[in-house]
Amino acid sequence: MRRSIFLLTLIFILSSCGRNNQSGQGNSGVNQINNPLGVGSTNPYVSTVMQQYPCISGLPRSQATIPLNMQVAIGGTYVGVTSEGDVAVVTSNNGQGVLSAFICGRSSTSSGQGQLMGNPVINRSYNCQIDEITSASMRIPTQFGPVLSLNFRPIYFPPGSSLCN
Repeated sequence: MRRSIFLLTLIFILSSCGRNNQSGQGNSGVNQINNPLGVGSTNPYVSTVMQQYPCISGLPRSQATIPLNMQVAIGGTYVGVTSEGDVAVVTSNNGQGVLSAFICGRSSTSSGQGQLMGNPVINRSYNCQIDEITSASMRIPTQFGPVLSLNFRPIYFPPGSSLCN
């Protein structure tokens, strides 16, 4: 748990630079990373999902990799998205679940701390070409007081992905 909080803290510190920051110019974010999952998947559909769900903030994504307290089938890849363009991917590291969160930059999240709210719910998808994160939640404090909730859902929810029927 401490490790996941540390990783989320690091992500938001790195992604919450000032308004005049130009360090991300010329880089469209996660889509340029050859294997954005590090641990995980060689599933070609992950890049498709990231392209179909851009960050509505226009800011690049930051990545956190969080070990999960759950077993995941070796070779399994489960994807969920938020309505703001955040993408979560659950893969297996020798049977141990790993969540890779690709969090869109937001001007309100300068505190840099966040928390995964329990293990994600994953399922085989009969609607899409990639399996789903049925439900996962992350909570991130904001500089304005209220907590930002990231609620990941399957990619077949509207507007929907071309990977789904």
